[in-house]
Amino acid sequence: MALVADNTWETTVTFGNSDFERFKFDIDADWSHNYGDTNNDGIAERDGKSILVDSGEYKITFNDQTLQYLLARWSGGSAIITFEDIDDPAEIKNLPVTCSNGKQYRISNKKIEIRDLAAGNYTITLDSLVAETRYWLKKSFEITRDKPGANDTSKVKTVSIPHEYQRLFDHNNFHRIELRLSRDEWHGMMKDMTTHKERFGNLRTGNYREASFVYDGPAYGGKQVVLGKVGLRTKGNSSRAYPQDLNGNYHRVHWKVKFDEPDHNQNFASLDSIILRHNSGDRSQMRELYVYDLFNRAGVYAPKTAPARLYFRITENDASESLVYYGIYTILEPVDKNFLTKRFGKKDNDGNLYKCRKREEYQRGAASLGRISDKRMVGSKDWKKNYTPSYDLQTNEDEADHRVLFDFIDNLNSLEGDRLKKFLEDHIHVDMFIRFLAMQKLVGATDEYLTNGNNFMIYFDEDEELTFIPLDYDNCLGRGWTPFDTARSNIYEMTFREEPVLATKVLSFDKFKRQYEEYLRKFITPENGLFVYSDYKKRYDRLNKIYTHRINGESHDYLRNDTVSEHEMVNESEVKDYFHARTRSVLRQLGLSFHGYETS
Repeated sequence: MALVADNTWETTVTFGNSDFERFKFDIDADWSHNYGDTNNDGIAERDGKSILVDSGEYKITFNDQTLQYLLARWSGGSAIITFEDIDDPAEIKNLPVTCSNGKQYRISNKKIEIRDLAAGNYTITLDSLVAETRYWLKKSFEITRDKPGANDTSKVKTVSIPHEYQRLFDHNNFHRIELRLSRDEWHGMMKDMTTHKERFGNLRTGNYREASFVYDGPAYGGKQVVLGKVGLRTKGNSSRAYPQDLNGNYHRVHWKVKFDEPDHNQNFASLDSIILRHNSGDRSQMRELYVYDLFNRAGVYAPKTAPARLYFRITENDASESLVYYGIYTILEPVDKNFLTKRFGKKDNDGNLYKCRKREEYQRGAASLGRISDKRMVGSKDWKKNYTPSYDLQTNEDEADHRVLFDFIDNLNSLEGDRLKKFLEDHIHVDMFIRFLAMQKLVGATDEYLTNGNNFMIYFDEDEELTFIPLDYDNCLGRGWTPFDTARSNIYEMTFREEPVLATKVLSFDKFKRQYEEYLRKFITPENGLFVYSDYKKRYDRLNKIYTHRINGESHDYLRNDTVSEHEMVNESEVKDYFHARTRSVLRQLGLSFHGYETS
């Protein structure tokens, strides 16, 4: 307690929600000299009984001469937030706004009113899609005893999300993609890879070959879309391979289709490009499709995915055609300027976007966000020179300015205590990053930021605030490269090979650690339908039915293809075992009962 006047002490205390909230006045912090109130008359007695109190926030005063004490309960504060930049209030009427007090409020007359708030800092968020318009905002405010009423305004941001984009990334829809090119362009693509390998020892050419793109499916309401000229190349780092061998056998590889190559005004479903992933070594055929979607549903900005079947129509020199079915693929949304616009709007999409990787050629070359030991770790990729930095700038390359990145890393690694906490709150989207950490620990990915300093992106917006964007989920859910027992790993241990500095710094603060623990609990709670096996199984069954469905009595097994690659779809028992083992491990570490959770 603080001495606020002669013989008068004062403090403010918030009591919890139990039926046995109580307190005493203790002089020497060892209970040898304490005061309670046996008579319950407002006058304390030495060694008296504990003073009972209801939950809530109180200002408590105590006179050390008269032994009189007073309890003044604070009824709480309130906030009225008015939303600007909306011409028609009907556009946002009844949209849900989520407050960090755990409750939702509906917009009425362009505002919301929140009551019964204890003193503290609060954040409200809105993120809703209505027809083709996304509405979103994030607003923070503070409630104190001195200023119990917050009356503020906030601007609602909007961006167009076309129906074609929405339907493309709806997992209930199945898409047919056909790429048409000449045999000369097909062989030329592999010649590009060979030339690059002869010069640099790898197949990672960035040269695009000319093709046509033909789409059939529900994205455009069943209407066929034909783009006469697009850019096509193989994709991948260590996984890159030739799509056809010397014996004529076709092999499934990853692809990138660039719609604005060579026509910069051309797009498909409001995308400048797409990535086609062939589910390498994934007998479920859906690991990445599922996990990226899981991150999105958990409130993390991550690429969207869609199921598709891929065909190549190759025109021979004699004008004959070969139609080659390459099998089931996952369409992956690239993280680029288009991605930023859909998440941040046109006013906040001009910041610096970095693709972050582990580069063995640089000393401590992992993108850990630790101190940078080699200036070559930061730059822009140049495939013609075989240069790939750890922090690869993807936007604003012509006027590259890495000051924001260097300042962020310097502050992250040098600040401590309250200054570091304030820096984190001011310069990263903390809530979203903590959501990412929790889900990352659940899915057990092993070639990413926490484990390998690899495969993620960071974006600094106009306010120099960092957003963390996860990538690459072919090694997760207990499958793929698993250098340790991911199902039973420590939820508080972040370091495997090199310290992921941002993660360890954030979780060093109790406030963020509690938030992380709460997200772990929420994500494994069955009612939320996130990291639970029953949800995974439901999605697997639906996708399996799509891939092997019957049309007009005729069976279609789209899993079989014309390549030498595997074409089965199996719901392996190891995946179910992983979900249950990971859930049990997390519950044990959080000190929670198994009751009500999916654990066996």
